[in-house]
Amino acid sequence: RLLGSHDGTFYAWDAASFELLQNVNFTETLDLGLEVRAEILGIDPDGTRVVVTATPDTSVLDFDEALVRSFAPTPLLVLDTTSARLVSTVTGHDAIADGAAFDPSGTQLLSWRFRERRLWDVESGDLIRALGSSETNIIQAFFTPIGTEVISVASVEGVSRYGIITWDHDSGRVLQVLREAVGRLTPLT
Repeated sequence: RLLGSHDGTFYAWDAASFELLQNVNFTETLDLGLEVRAEILGIDPDGTRVVVTATPDTSVLDFDEALVRSFAPTPLLVLDTTSARLVSTVTGHDAIADGAAFDPSGTQLLSWRFRERRLWDVESGDLIRALGSSETNIIQAFFTPIGTEVISVASVEGVSRYGIITWDHDSGRVLQVLREAVGRLTPLT
């Protein structure tokens, strides 16, 4: 299957025929009691779950309320892609998470907000461990295929562009820094 997302909608296509198999709009299916905008931050390896952040639709709020809500803690929601059923809720960042990535087994979720990194159990939503504060602002991250290391694109001190940082997913310890990398990476498996 080929997987993708745009504007809170999850898509799955047959890899051979390119037939659209699934099309689920999570902004429309989330019933949180307020107008929300769902953004898909990550898709698990087998395409059965996504992690989304559901933020208030600020176009329906006045400026002051929109500003306050943009800095409020916002949970990450792990959702089943077939039924749009809520699998778990991950709460722990001070504001909207910048990103999230599933490990290769689909059982753990890494989330980040600016320099803060956290590892979660996907099914329960429980925090496995806070990986401490990174010395860099993480832009993008994904697990290596064996799942023991994380590769991130991040701002690197003294470098005008982004660098690539490899770190241990258990300890958060930096293993390698490649300076002067390009903007975003596309994980290829």
